[in-house]
Amino acid sequence: MSRKREPWYQKTESMLYNYPSFEIRIKSHRAFIERVKSYSIAVFENTPSGFIASYELSEGANYNVSSPVEKDVNYWVDKQFELEAKYNQKIENLIRWMEIVENSIEKMLDPDQRELVSMTYWQRLPWQQICQEKLIDKNTFYAQRKDIVKVLAWCFGYLNDDDAQEILGLFAEEELWLRKAANN
Repeated sequence: MSRKREPWYQKTESMLYNYPSFEIRIKSHRAFIERVKSYSIAVFENTPSGFIASYELSEGANYNVSSPVEKDVNYWVDKQFELEAKYNQKIENLIRWMEIVENSIEKMLDPDQRELVSMTYWQRLPWQQICQEKLIDKNTFYAQRKDIVKVLAWCFGYLNDDDAQEILGLFAEEELWLRKAANN
């Protein structure tokens, strides 16, 4: 089976291809939260009783608030809170993944590999153009790309340590690994 067909390979490439959109998605989610905060109650006409959209102030001796309107307001506030929490969680996840991608690329790849990631996944240049600009052949391009994806798959948590050891030769010298871990 080709490595490209393996789930860890596909997930890693998907993360790299989608990385440039993370910042835009964060801004979009923040704009949605602001829009939800500015909604008036009338926007949620599908409340349990349906009274909110037609509610008007009425004066009289009875000031009882335990009514369908109170239920609708509580429903609206809960719905607004749920939406804000959901989109704040999405923002946090995107920020966390941005940091993981950036740190992994910065710490685990050399400058040539970082350039290849940029050209392949973020600029989405065809392999022919990349080969021409970097003065490499097709086989070298695909071999380098495969190595990059393997390392990043391990960094992103898509490739477990046992598979990483088998595929990348990581942790081959356990003593060296333990020394490195102790120094960090």
